[in-house]
Amino acid sequence: MGNPEPLVKIKPFRFLDLPPDIRQEIYILTVASPDAGVVDLNPLHDEHRFPSFPHDLLLANQQIYHEIRSIYFSHNSFYLTIRHGHNKDLLPSLAPEFQDNRREIKSLHIWLQRWGANRFFLDSFAPAIEDMILNGKLRELEVVINHPETLRYTQMGSLELSENWRALKRICRDPYLETVKLKAHGVKNFMRRNVVPRSTGKHRDITWMLSEPD
Repeated sequence: MGNPEPLVKIKPFRFLDLPPDIRQEIYILTVASPDAGVVDLNPLHDEHRFPSFPHDLLLANQQIYHEIRSIYFSHNSFYLTIRHGHNKDLLPSLAPEFQDNRREIKSLHIWLQRWGANRFFLDSFAPAIEDMILNGKLRELEVVINHPETLRYTQMGSLELSENWRALKRICRDPYLETVKLKAHGVKNFMRRNVVPRSTGKHRDITWMLSEPD
């Protein structure tokens, strides 16, 4: 019998030896949400519910953690729903511990069913969104007013300028935003006076309202 072939030593592949731009492309392919790039922020206290969240990679080492965390939040679109009540499911997303992640988000979609209880929109939600714009990367914002009763009319047929509405207009008018869309879901007879909106099951663009004087 002849001498056995010597074993070939295979060097381990060192991922971090790849150029940063190639690593970034791999990260983007890894963390992009399979659901058209849209991720729900409401249940963020349970991150394991997000199949695209890169838990294992974040635990690999400190360098990968810092590289991939930012890419996850900046390369996915996020949406959330504000409901009547205390909106406790949103508190983890608004907490100071989550601020660095919030500031990486570039695209946000808000479903506004109600303004929330106890000045939730004014005192908790609006400041967080304004910080995401001013101190973060938020540049694309879409707001869908998702319940007809959220739109209330005066006798002159115009929207009542509540504190919440003023705060929402201020956010949407921020010059740092590159794309802003304001829509109303289920609004019928929208321009008629003294008519309470009724559901139609459709979204109507009301972005023009942002340019109306307060």
